[in-house]
Amino acid sequence: MQGKRHIGLDLGVKSKSKVYIVDQAGEKVRPGFYIQTNPQGLEYMMKQALKGTSNEASLDLIMEPTNVAWFKVAVYIRREYPQVKIYRVKSEKVQDLRKFYRKHTKTDSLDASTLAKMPVVDFDSLEEVYIRPKDILALNTRCKQRARLVEEATAKRNSISDQIELGFPHLVDCFSSKFTTPFIRFCEKYANPFKVRRLGKEKLLKILIKLGFRQDVSTLAENIYQRTEEACILLGDEDSIIDYDDFQDRIRSEFRIFKALQKEIDKVTKKLEDLYEKCFPEKRLNSIPGIADVLGAVIASTIGNADRFSSARSLVGYMGYYPKEDSSGLSSKKGLRMTKAGPNIAKGSLYLASNVGRLIDPQLGKIYYEQMVVRGNPHTKAVCRVVTSLIPRILRVMKEDRDYVICDLEGNPISKEKARKIVKEQFFVPEEVRQRLSNRKRMPLNKRGRTKPQYVRGSKAPQIRVDSSHGIVFSLN
Repeated sequence: MQGKRHIGLDLGVKSKSKVYIVDQAGEKVRPGFYIQTNPQGLEYMMKQALKGTSNEASLDLIMEPTNVAWFKVAVYIRREYPQVKIYRVKSEKVQDLRKFYRKHTKTDSLDASTLAKMPVVDFDSLEEVYIRPKDILALNTRCKQRARLVEEATAKRNSISDQIELGFPHLVDCFSSKFTTPFIRFCEKYANPFKVRRLGKEKLLKILIKLGFRQDVSTLAENIYQRTEEACILLGDEDSIIDYDDFQDRIRSEFRIFKALQKEIDKVTKKLEDLYEKCFPEKRLNSIPGIADVLGAVIASTIGNADRFSSARSLVGYMGYYPKEDSSGLSSKKGLRMTKAGPNIAKGSLYLASNVGRLIDPQLGKIYYEQMVVRGNPHTKAVCRVVTSLIPRILRVMKEDRDYVICDLEGNPISKEKARKIVKEQFFVPEEVRQRLSNRKRMPLNKRGRTKPQYVRGSKAPQIRVDSSHGIVFSLN
């Protein structure tokens, strides 16, 4: 007998995995059972799923993205059973459905049965697992590795700044360019305000020049010496509070770790660039304003095969750049928060690319300008709106395998220099608008993330009028 069956696999990282099999109506085929996620266990699972059906029976395998345990299962099943469709379901969705079945219960059996019933409940939202080719997978993992290293290096920078602040208050604030080679050399030797005071202002100036500082050295020396005098007064005595020998040695140790991280970032970046050129020799995405090798590698490796997305809307949803929706009847709430869907590394890269691209591409610059000036949205929200217009351009460039062409508002191709000029002349956001939008008071939120109206008892609801030409809101009360 031929039919459709759904396999729910609740993966265990260090324990056995629970399997639950249902038919197309959601009825249990057999009692749930446990397997090891090795070839023998997976073969037993498939044998039980096919039992009582023909070999041509339609099978679905549904898993959560548990750690990386899903990957080996997906690779094996895709190779040995190519007719099986494999789906990964977001943990939040599984949790919501599980609570519907058993609000106060969480077990392996319930998780597995919930996964198995997901195609019956919400088949349209399921996305089939995409396993990247070898080189693109290597590129994608290198992008993630670089992102982790950059995050660690940023955390180390902040930690070093805080530690220097402990022994030499406001020293870091004196430098316009921080964590450069001259900055590190100075802090490795002179993170002691009492030592700097003994040097004197003239000798401090010579040391700064010798260490490699070139611009505004006199002003820098003056600022450092002023902070030195303040620190010495605040801390009182060199030997009473802080052991500066140990403090200076600790700072040098922290800088060694930071420099090792930077060195590793450079190595990984070089590997990433080589893989990017190997996987995408033409580097079509680099023709889009705001995208270079690193951002292009992240976006291209995340998308992989562009043909798997039927439309730009599906890619926007995959990247997680759709806001939440709350509408009922004639009411529709606008300005809700962004969903948490999509890979974070790709979302961040798209944001950075859009923030640069809006300064070069007039069409993107117009979208940003209207969001800021006309609609009165803050910078972050305006850039996110630019992202939703950039994603269709990225998809089209990858699908058609051609370079991006910058056009004016009428669609005529123009040079990058002329495009910058148009953006600067027509879509420049005044500083007062930025200040007004960045400093506005945030309204309190309720549990669902909606703003609470602030009315005074006995007063009338405020009447609002919007001047769309300037994005200014007036109260008519």
